[in-house]
Amino acid sequence: MVTRMGVEGVAALTIIGYLLFAGLMLSYAISDSLQPVISQNFGAGLEGRIMAFLRIASSVIVLLSLTMISLIQFIPEALTGVFLDEGDEGAAAIAVRFLGYLWPAFLFNGLNILISGYLTSMQKPVQSAFIAFSRSFALPAGLLLLLPIWLGDTGIYLTLPLAEAFTFVLSLIFFVQNMPGRLIRR
Repeated sequence: MVTRMGVEGVAALTIIGYLLFAGLMLSYAISDSLQPVISQNFGAGLEGRIMAFLRIASSVIVLLSLTMISLIQFIPEALTGVFLDEGDEGAAAIAVRFLGYLWPAFLFNGLNILISGYLTSMQKPVQSAFIAFSRSFALPAGLLLLLPIWLGDTGIYLTLPLAEAFTFVLSLIFFVQNMPGRLIRR
């Protein structure tokens, strides 16, 4: 970021990090609070209750994601302005541009966190860790190295949404392979 966009780019990336953090913390809270309930019902063999809890949690996460996306789409200047002084137009412009590319990440990141937490609760720590590692390190790092070569600065902006989208495909595969009914009947 420093070499491509200077100090203003780093400031913009910091703002994006804060906005992502705020959105993700709600998803982590839902996932973490759900884990003991899922685990307990897994032990009791109550597949229907596990699915009911997952439906509720995923509905809330989708609602929160859509709210965050709406804020990003309709008031990006206000969101970035919370973190900047009035004279920081350069950083604000970069942050708003970044948000224009980033919003799709919110379609997937909360559900990725939920599925990872679900897998931990269902005694599938390897799959859970693979999702967490993919979305938080492996895919962002790999895409950050490759995409700017092909797409320039746009590649930097697309790294997180694409990492979350690719992880979501992986998460769905693991979820289908480890549905409550399949694991309870084993």
